[in-house]
Amino acid sequence: MFNPILDMFLNMPKQAIKINGVDSDGIINEIKDREVGKDAKYLFALKDVVSQGDIIEYQGVKYIVILKEQPIQNVYDRCIIQAVNYKLNFIIDGIVQSVDAIIKVDGVSFDWDAFISIVDGRIRVIIPHTMGIMEGNRVIALRNTWLCTMVDTSNDGLMALTFAKDTIRAADDMVNEIPDTDTIITPEPEPDPPAEGYTIVLVGDATINQYATKVYTATVSDSTGVVSKACTFTLSNTNAEIVEVTDSTVKLKGLIKGDLILTATMVEDAMVSANLPIKVVSMF
Repeated sequence: MFNPILDMFLNMPKQAIKINGVDSDGIINEIKDREVGKDAKYLFALKDVVSQGDIIEYQGVKYIVILKEQPIQNVYDRCIIQAVNYKLNFIIDGIVQSVDAIIKVDGVSFDWDAFISIVDGRIRVIIPHTMGIMEGNRVIALRNTWLCTMVDTSNDGLMALTFAKDTIRAADDMVNEIPDTDTIITPEPEPDPPAEGYTIVLVGDATINQYATKVYTATVSDSTGVVSKACTFTLSNTNAEIVEVTDSTVKLKGLIKGDLILTATMVEDAMVSANLPIKVVSMF
């Protein structure tokens, strides 16, 4: 069924935006009511495309959807978006998590109607709903440390946090604005993948003179190509001896005329190896 309101909206010129990092479009209008804030704008988008707490990127600036009104004609939504003015670092379960935020340092918050003042040592912060943030969390902003004293989650998709000025602690990284660095858990390095699909190519001369030396090289590869993996080297008998060894090369000295086998074995997996028959011959 033809919907003239939908058709009109679809044909209106729109601006390129991103919604939570995904390319989209919408209509951006300025808000004339300066009490809302000079960094706030209207965003018109198709119904249910945008939610409260979404991050909107427009002309290189990030905004948070702080209010989503009832859909107009059941076709499109009018939202109020406000510019992000800070990136706050929270420590959540030992991990540093950076969150886009709107810090209100003075005045009445139009959406939560709460007076705050940095002069009194308090700030109000609006962020998208983020798991793990609770009273007692600390952040560093505006050259101070702050302790979360109240968390309000009554508005879908958003969190309104009240912070009181806190004392600076020894573990606070004031330069990078990361609090409580002594509680950060350093993840264990990822182990190397299991030694699967490896092959060794062992190259060098098939003959070696008595009392002479020659160098042999072992190259380890997998499906991606040559890889850096250490090898050990062994001889099948005493017709020659190992005089020098690295992770990938071995220098042999011929001793007794006869045959022997040089074996290269990967350190990580003894099942991966290569053999090279060698004959020790007389110099005369």
